[in-house]
Amino acid sequence: MIDEPSPDFAAQLIKADSWNDDLRTRYEQQKLALVERRLTRVQQWVGWLSLPVYPALVVGVLYRRLTTGERDSREWLILEMVSAIVLLALGGWILWVLLRQGRVTWRDDRAMEWIGGIGLAALTFSLYELARSLPDAKAALGLHEAATIILVLGASAIVFERVRRSRLETRVELLELELRYAELARQIRSSVDRI
Repeated sequence: MIDEPSPDFAAQLIKADSWNDDLRTRYEQQKLALVERRLTRVQQWVGWLSLPVYPALVVGVLYRRLTTGERDSREWLILEMVSAIVLLALGGWILWVLLRQGRVTWRDDRAMEWIGGIGLAALTFSLYELARSLPDAKAALGLHEAATIILVLGASAIVFERVRRSRLETRVELLELELRYAELARQIRSSVDRI
């Protein structure tokens, strides 16, 4: 059996704003932002201008691999292949978003998180392995420090993106709750007005 709401609670709801179009608009906008966002014109232009860099870097990596042949160690080969794959994945993601007029859905964000996370882990691992194989201790330490900085910065970017998304999800849930209370207040007011 459901308890009847207290008269004080019902009175507070009746006093509440019976309907708020601004609240509904804010809710719809933030819910849409949760599902999809759009790149600005500047971000799209930067994306189009930077897009040729990715295949150029991949070609540069492959050219270096073909011209050096077997002289490089296994660690260099792994680093170059990981770099080429990460660059191709990142360039492909940017092209995918730009071809859809800068629309970024939550699935695109999730795919970017996976690409970034896996690419970051593979690149860092490759750099650590390369640092271990270097005969010069000072160069190895420098490369090790660079790999650690890349790992920390990349992980921070992924965490900040998750925090941004969590904050947006929380705002949408709170707006939805506020909107439900406003709708309930409107229903109660219309029922009281009919009595």
